[in-house]
Formats: sequence, structure tokens, C-alpha cells
Amino acid sequence: MRLRTTIDGPTAMNTAAMWDFAMVSLQWAETAATTIQFTSASSNGAESVTSVNIPISLNAAYSQNITVDYAVTGGTASGGGTDYTLASGTATITAGSTSTNIPVTIVDDALDETDETIQITLSNPTNASLGSNTVHTYTITDNDAAPSLSINDVAVAETESAVSATFTISLSAASGQNVSVNLATNNNTATAGSDYTATSSTFTIPAGSTSVDAVVTVLGDALDEANETFNVALSDASNATISDATGVGTITDNDAAPSLSINDRSIPEANDFNMYLVFTITLSTVSGRNVSVDLATSDGTATAGSDYTATSSTFTIPAGSTTVRATTTVLADTSAETNETFNVNLTNPVNAAIADERGVGTIVDEDNASAQTASTTSPFDFGSGGAFTFRNQDNSRIGFDFPPNFYTENLRLRAHSFQNNFLTSSKPPPSGKNFVGKTYDFGLLTESGTEITNTSASISITMDYLDADVSAFTESTLAPYRWGSGDSSWQSISGSTLDTVNNTVTFSTAAFSSFAIMGAPVPAAETAPVASTGGGGGCVPLASCNPPLPPPQGFGVSINGDALITDSHEVVLTLRGGPDAALMSISNRPDFSDAVLEPYTTTKFWTLSGGEGVKTVYVKFYTKYRYSSSTFEDRIVYTLKPLAELPPERLTELLRPVAPQAITRERLWEIGALLVPGLAPFKELPEVLKRLVPEFLPLERRPEILKLLLSKLLVPK
Repeated sequence: MRLRTTIDGPTAMNTAAMWDFAMVSLQWAETAATTIQFTSASSNGAESVTSVNIPISLNAAYSQNITVDYAVTGGTASGGGTDYTLASGTATITAGSTSTNIPVTIVDDALDETDETIQITLSNPTNASLGSNTVHTYTITDNDAAPSLSINDVAVAETESAVSATFTISLSAASGQNVSVNLATNNNTATAGSDYTATSSTFTIPAGSTSVDAVVTVLGDALDEANETFNVALSDASNATISDATGVGTITDNDAAPSLSINDRSIPEANDFNMYLVFTITLSTVSGRNVSVDLATSDGTATAGSDYTATSSTFTIPAGSTTVRATTTVLADTSAETNETFNVNLTNPVNAAIADERGVGTIVDEDNASAQTASTTSPFDFGSGGAFTFRNQDNSRIGFDFPPNFYTENLRLRAHSFQNNFLTSSKPPPSGKNFVGKTYDFGLLTESGTEITNTSASISITMDYLDADVSAFTESTLAPYRWGSGDSSWQSISGSTLDTVNNTVTFSTAAFSSFAIMGAPVPAAETAPVASTGGGGGCVPLASCNPPLPPPQGFGVSINGDALITDSHEVVLTLRGGPDAALMSISNRPDFSDAVLEPYTTTKFWTLSGGEGVKTVYVKFYTKYRYSSSTFEDRIVYTLKPLAELPPERLTELLRPVAPQAITRERLWEIGALLVPGLAPFKELPEVLKRLVPEFLPLERRPEILKLLLSKLLVPK
């Protein structure tokens, strides 16, 4: 810089003053032109870089030292040695230099955290003015991996009231961020709502912490049960990974096992059919476990094989239930003798103790008692009313209770009892029901013999089902039904009383006709026949049915190989229903819409019709204790061929129809004459038909009758 000075004054003093003024003006101009600022507005570095310099620079060198104050004025990082160290201070750029640094110490911690910032601001410069970059932001880039989450297992002792199971959600290391994770319970052997309270929530571990507790409420009960478990599952973690996602809660049971007992029962001895004596095995309290116990009969004064049927079995009371029924068979006996007893003994309990190990069954002999038989009527004074028990020859009983002045004259009671299959064909049970024990037909006769089918006052009737094995039924569903004059189906009777201890049903009625006890069969586990072959037919494999299941052994159907016809022909089905099969249904239709439930037999006559081609027969089996709601069927595929392909000697036989519907009344009468010598004259045929049809039809159930038809009746005359 050049300076030219002109002095026009007369004195040296004035000249010196002018020089000083010029120097001051020059210095001011130089200072005003010099600026100090951060070299850049921002910078960054890894957390592992522990020493960082933030540069400050001048726009030009200056002849004197220049200073400027700096201070941390913001940012997300924490000072004081947490994330960095930097105190407020003054930076100096020496004369002739153009830059200097503000040193910052970065702390390399082990926390997983977001990138953090330090904001530094310049102020109060000397010998310079501030430039435009007076604020600098430094970003610390985090270099730590996210921690992992885990949850522990917890065991808690069950009490009679609710207790807490406290789980700990833990981080493998502290995090610089809030860590959140979802938690939800799910069942294992324990059940939400009865064993514990289900929960679903989000849990947060604050930055710097390593754990949080999650509490699940365990519910108390009085059930003896196995230790049970439930799970608590972690999912959807934020700012962390999951290394152990499942905690197991174990509920340790504290309840004592219940005790078992069995009752005593008695039953009248029947003359011509067996009776069932049902004992009840009872738990002292509900258990959360399946309870099983062995039962075996032993002789008292009664003898197994002649008075009753010995039995030995294991009975199970399912968890949540308190009773199971054990059925024993009392054999028919016509000998006059004293009352006899036998024992039913409990041993080897599982998940229970035995409080009463023995039940006593008493067989009440009534062979010396006077009997009012099914073929006679009994006079009764209805003026005063009262109870009356009608006893059949088979020792079955029907109890009647008449109101006073029920009728103005003496009446006679007519009663018949039938084995329950007597009415099966002519009066089948409603859908989903089946007969329990016998069916009865009641009527009232005046002294003149007029039958009364309806009365103005109701009569109380008690029917027993002592001859029924109720293990095949859901006993709570047992109820009376009536088929009155003009009815086309069984009608349920409301307001009945079921006595499962004495095996009776009591109801009121003002109408007389047929009565029966019915119940819903116990639902069954599904049973499936195996695919089989035989004769001229074959079977579709069961695996092609829906759903496909591997079949158990011992079930199947085969068909004879001689049915080669044009229009229709009866073939022989050989059935294998397994050791527990007692019922079956057979149909030419896959939906079984034309099938009826019938007793299981190993041989079945069946008609294939509709001309030549492939024919399919559908078969279902049912266990002897219950129906199955969804059984599987074998499909028997059979091919019928034209008459032209048949051997000549087969034509004559095959052209003779053998269909039950082709049987006339006269031929049925001839069957009866052959099988039942001494029948009444032909004019009584309607009554004979009434008795014979349920017994002899449908004919395919009776192969011996078919043989008679073929040999005696259906040969063209």
C-alpha cells in the first residue's frame, strides 16, 4: 500500500497531527477488510475418530493476532465426556497466519444410537469481523451394532387365587435409543381364560436401561391337574434384534388328587331276556386330568356265567367330568331263588385315590311273585285313584298313577311290551335318535271292551330302561316319545323327568298308544373301512376319498363274482366291519339318501340295477357303542354285462326277479305257514301281516327266508 501525503500548513506541529490521523484511518480500514469464520458449515466423522479439529480461517493474513470466542450452542450429542468433550473458549490466529482449529474430543462408546450432532458458534472477534459461516455442525456417525432382546422362563406355584408370573425382557447391552418390542401370550398346555389371563402389549426399554418386566396373571383353581405351560412371544422389535423370542410360563399345580367311589345297585331278575345293571363311578371333585380306574366283577352269592356276566375293564372319567357309568349284564333266570349279590371292584386308580372300592349289585328274584302278563288285562278301581304297577311276564314294569275319579266306571288296562326292534321298520325313530330299551303299547278298555285312546285327565306313567345298555347313549338326552292314533311319526313328550339312578322316565299323558324311550347316540370317533377286492368287483382306495386317511385294518367289503346281468340282479356282499361294528348302512347313492340304519351282518343281499356298466355300492359301518357323524365308506365298483355275454345255463335263474316288493300278501302268508305251523285261517291275514312284517321284512336281512322264496314261492307256476 502506498501513501502520498501533501502538507500545506506552516508548522511542523500540524504536519505530525495529520500523520497520526492517517495512520489510524489506515489501521481501521485494514481491520474492517479482514473476516474470520468456520472453513465450512458442517462436517462429520465416525465415532471411532476420537480427535477432531474444526478449522477456523481468515480471508487474508493480518499483521496482528486475531482472536474469536467459540461455544457449543446446540446439537443432539451430549458433552461433558458423554459423547464428546469441548468447553467454551477463545481461538487465536497469530499475525501472518490465516487459520487455526478448535479441537474436539469424541467419546467412542458401546451404545447403539442414532448419529448425533455438535453445534459450535463463533462470537466476539478481535482485529477482524465475523464472516458468514459463524455456526458449524459436526455429526458423530455411530458405529455400534444393535443389541439383542431375550425373555426368560418363569415358574409360578398355583394358589386358590390369582398370582403374577413376572417375565423379564432383557437387552444384551444398553442402547442409546429407546428399544420397543411386542409381547403376546399363547396357549401351550395351559388355556387362556381358565389357567391364565391372555395379554398382548408393547414394552419399551428406555435408552440406557437393559430390561423391563412383563406381568402375566395366573388364575387359581381347585382342580388337580398336571403342571401346565403357556408361552410369551416377542415380535416386531424396534432398535434391537431378538435372540430368544419365547418365554415359557410353568404353572405348578398345588391341588390334591380327588377320590373315587362306586355305588350299590339292585335290579329285578328277568325271565326271558337279560337286564343291565348300571353302576356309577364318581369322583369326589372335578379333576383337571383324565382319571382312570380298573373295574372287575366278583361273585358274592350270585355266580358269574349263570346269574350275571363277568366283566373286567378300564373306565376313564374325562377331565372336567365327575362320573362314568359301568354296565353289567344280569342274566335271565326262571328259577325261584333268594336274592343274590355280586361285587364290582375298583383297583389301580390313575390321578385319583379310591375312597369306596366296592359296589354291590343285588339281583332281586321275583319268580314267585304274581305276574300280570302282557297278554292279560287287569281290573282296577279308578274311583279313588292312586298308583298301580303293571308287571309283564318278562319282569319289565310300567308304573301308572291315576288321579281320583279318573273315570266313572271300572276300566281294564291293556299293555304290551316289545323288543325295540319290533317297531323299527314300521315306526322308525326320529333322525338322530334311537330306541332305548323296550317299546310299549298301552290302552284302556271299558268293561264292555271299548278301547279308550284319549282321556280328559292326564295319567302319570313311569317306564324303565333297565334292559338297555345306556353306554351307547348320551343319557341326559333320554326322553319319552308317543305314536298316537293318526300320527305318522313319533312325537316327543314334554315335561318328563329322567331318573338316571333308577333308570326310569316319568311323564304325563292323556292319550294312549305306542310309547318308547329314545336318546341321542354318543358321538363316535370316525372309523373307516379298508379298500378290498373280491369276486368280479373292485374298490376305490380309501385315500381317494375326502379327507384322505390311512385306513385301519379289519374293515372292508367284497362282492360275489356271479352277477352278470342286463337290467338288475341280486348280488351277495361280504362285509367286514371289524370287531366293534354293530350297525351299518348301504346305498347305491353316495349321499346315502335312500339308506336305512340296520344291524351289522357279514353277508348282505343287494340289488344292482340300471343295465350294463359300472355300478357303485356305498357302505358305512358304525361302532357298537355309538353312531359316527362322519364315517368313511368303501366304494364297491361292480360291472354288469349284457345278457349276450352270459353262459346259457345262467339265463333261467337270472331272469327270475327276487325283489321284496314283488312279494304278495298271499305269498307272505305262505311264508308264515311254512315257518310258523298252526297259523289262523287266511281271513286273519291283516293281523298276521301286522305281526310278521316287522319280523320278516326287509327280506334281505333274512337269508333263510330268501331261500324259501327261491325254492317254494317264486318259481313261475
